[in-house]
Amino acid sequence: MNPARRWMKSSYRSSDERSRQHAVKDPCINICAFEQDVCVGCGRTKQEIRRWKKLDKPERRAVLAEADLRLLALQATGRRKR
Repeated sequence: MNPARRWMKSSYRSSDERSRQHAVKDPCINICAFEQDVCVGCGRTKQEIRRWKKLDKPERRAVLAEADLRLLALQATGRRKR
């Protein structure tokens, strides 16, 4: 194998592995039922769900933190579905 080609292949693989390690996965669990504009499955608002693919990693992490708080609030009032 050509040394330059071997380098390209290995550098591509390592960058691909890095992107997977730092990716923020979509939190959807396919329980798309809304109560007061908040999904009882993932805790995101309808607007956050629509914008998810356009958000960068820090924005996604912020949305996930807020969604967790919303889910805790839903659970505390007995409204969260399982």
